[in-house]
Amino acid sequence: MSLVGLKNPIIMAVSLMILLATLLIYVPRVISLDNPHYFYGYVYYQNGTGVPAGTVVTLTDDNNGNSMTTTTIDLGNGTTNYYQADLSQIPGSADGDLIIVNCSSNGEVGENSTNINISLGSQQVDVHLEPEVLNISIVPSQWNQGTISLGSENSTSGGYFNLTNQGNVIINVLIKGSNATSDGDIWYLNNTADYNKFAMQYNISSSWNAITTSYASFVTNLNKGNSQLFDLKLIMPTASSTTNQMSFTITFKAVKA
Repeated sequence: MSLVGLKNPIIMAVSLMILLATLLIYVPRVISLDNPHYFYGYVYYQNGTGVPAGTVVTLTDDNNGNSMTTTTIDLGNGTTNYYQADLSQIPGSADGDLIIVNCSSNGEVGENSTNINISLGSQQVDVHLEPEVLNISIVPSQWNQGTISLGSENSTSGGYFNLTNQGNVIINVLIKGSNATSDGDIWYLNNTADYNKFAMQYNISSSWNAITTSYASFVTNLNKGNSQLFDLKLIMPTASSTTNQMSFTITFKAVKA
């Protein structure tokens, strides 16, 4: 008879170590301007001379859009272009916010900017002006209609045209159209289409607006470097005395806001 030996089972205790990671999230402390913090500096024309005392200087918090104004003061000895402003007077301003300082005087304009740093007792931000420039561009600058039947219409979509403020001041833009002409023939620009009358419209949001032969508001307060997309619609005359190819012009005019 054979004997089967039974060995004592070996029990292995497996220890599972779970590492718990602690995630530390750092939230920057925003320090509001409960105490005065001054920006100061000098405002100069392009030729290096100082602006006169009483010139308005605007300080805008780019983080919240709030602003304040001050004026340059006369320090004596011919220095009339000094300004200072307590940024705690701008609602909601806090340490680290970007402050834009701008000024205009006698047809010149300029700005400078820096971030609030309350670790500094005060901060100098000078402003150098340059002549105002009113300049806009439109891309594309032409709209080739091709052949369109009388009584029909054609329009662009999706913001086909792009108008950009390429100047250095905030502008309002005006728009007007012209009559269509060709070799002595004429179609009159009108609010509605009719015999020898056509209509033009523009769209910058969700509705079409008539274009006339007189200037009318197109867009307001377009900041420098900003753009406005828009579409155009042509509504053909119901009937015409000519079969010539007609052309017309839409004019945009920039004025200082």
